[in-house]
Amino acid sequence: MSGPAVAPRDGASQEALNPDRERIRFLQSVAQERGSGLSLTEAWELLPPGSLLTAREIDEILGDGAGRDPMAAKRAEADRSPGPPILPGSDRVDGPWVMRVRDLWEKRLGYLRPLVRCLCITGSLAYNPIADPKDIDVFVATRNGALWLFLFLVFTHWRLSRRLRTTVREVPLCLNLVVDESEAPGLFRRLEGLLDSREALQAIPVFGGNYFRQLLRGAPGIAAQLPRLYTRRLTQLPPQTLGETSPEPSLARSLRLLNVLLFLPLAAYLQFTGLFRNHRYRREGRWSSIFSVRTAFHRMTFESESYRRLRLRYDRMGTPCSGLNLLRAGAFREGSPDR
Repeated sequence: MSGPAVAPRDGASQEALNPDRERIRFLQSVAQERGSGLSLTEAWELLPPGSLLTAREIDEILGDGAGRDPMAAKRAEADRSPGPPILPGSDRVDGPWVMRVRDLWEKRLGYLRPLVRCLCITGSLAYNPIADPKDIDVFVATRNGALWLFLFLVFTHWRLSRRLRTTVREVPLCLNLVVDESEAPGLFRRLEGLLDSREALQAIPVFGGNYFRQLLRGAPGIAAQLPRLYTRRLTQLPPQTLGETSPEPSLARSLRLLNVLLFLPLAAYLQFTGLFRNHRYRREGRWSSIFSVRTAFHRMTFESESYRRLRLRYDRMGTPCSGLNLLRAGAFREGSPDR
């Protein structure tokens, strides 16, 4: 993808670029609040289609802020050239916690593979894979007729497995969005805001990379919102993750029936748990920990108050969200030490 030629800016073109500059400053401030930074390459990929900002101008904007990514210094000379910066490609490496989630899935939860189409890390750990996260957000797409059976088995395993319970107590594992494969394609088709698009493109597939790629390919709103990042992520995603195979046409009838029977009691349990915890959070003055839970037969979601506020900030920047956010940070923390 070739970059724009460097030319003197007249008053009109400078004024037209102001929204792009404000977007970069806003994203930089959000990254700083989350304990990370914004590299030049990331900033370039998060600009709207047709932006005329050059790499040099982006670098100058980032240099004025306090939340610059320290890794950017390594690419400073290459990235100062006009046009698009050098894409890092291999810069994104798995840190210890990403590897730990992969190990947890492969060795402790691998028996759930027949019920799952894809499982992805989202949230702060997906943005910064080498960080030490406060929690680990997870997006799951299950097979049709398996969502509530999957949740039941995971929650039961958490209760009964001492090693698994120790892992998620150290850093809570948050199943923030779980949908079945009848719901997932439509959800991705409706994603279109900057926040939603970025969350989806930053996700790290642990299982079902090929299926996740299909979901992204069926998301025109994401491609239109962030075409540069969208193109790179589609080329970087692994064609197939460990243990991924073509699923059977459908689950056994007995499993689908069990899924139906589990829906109402498990949904009621999650709603009751949410009410109980929110009451405690209000009593303790922990307002940012308050969350909402939504349960339906084909979907289970949690959204924290802190994430709702972030979504409103994006809305005020003129980048409205679709309300189908893939990250619902800190919403439900099974095994959290503050339970």
